[in-house]
Amino acid sequence: MSITAKVLIFVIVGIVMLAVTTIGGAMILVFATPLETGTPLPGFGGNLPDLIEHLVRYGATGGLIGAGIGGLLWIVLGFFMFRKEMSPKVSENQDTLES
Repeated sequence: MSITAKVLIFVIVGIVMLAVTTIGGAMILVFATPLETGTPLPGFGGNLPDLIEHLVRYGATGGLIGAGIGGLLWIVLGFFMFRKEMSPKVSENQDTLES
């Protein structure tokens, strides 16, 4: 496979992976965190500003966490895709390295 095809696959897969982990992290944190309504029953008594504040606060936090995880996965993907291109070539007699 040519280096151009590898770079194109790396960029497309990385962008998709970053988007999925960011959206997934935001959704998980929004739905896993209880809405603070001040009532003993969850989901009752909440008003619109509380809901908006909950979505912005926990959605942004989850999105940042998901983007961090997606970025780390993108780095690992790049390492595994390009590790043969990064390693030095060894000559036939195994004594010297070629550039």
